Amino acid sequence: MNQKQIEKCILEAADDAQALVDAEFAKCGWTPKSNSALQLAGLRDGKAVVLYYLEHGEAGVAFEHLVYMVRETRIELTNEMHNRFRIIGSAMHVDVDI
Repeated sequence: MNQKQIEKCILEAADDAQALVDAEFAKCGWTPKSNSALQLAGLRDGKAVVLYYLEHGEAGVAFEHLVYMVRETRIELTNEMHNRFRIIGSAMHVDVDI
């Protein structure tokens, strides 16, 4: 997988992850409790953060942020999403356990 393909997969995964994160925000009326993981930086605008890093040639950091979004919110990934994360991790030589 070349760099452009990796970046495309990261962006697709960011779309899916952001939809799940947004659903979590919607459950709490977009105002999470003070002790909620949703209070952490870079979650409400996670896809934008990922896109920023991709636009600046930082696919590794973009992927790290994407993994952070999933881990911190504990969103449930579909099998397809798990597979996409595994493929990206393998292409980037990163072991991802989410």
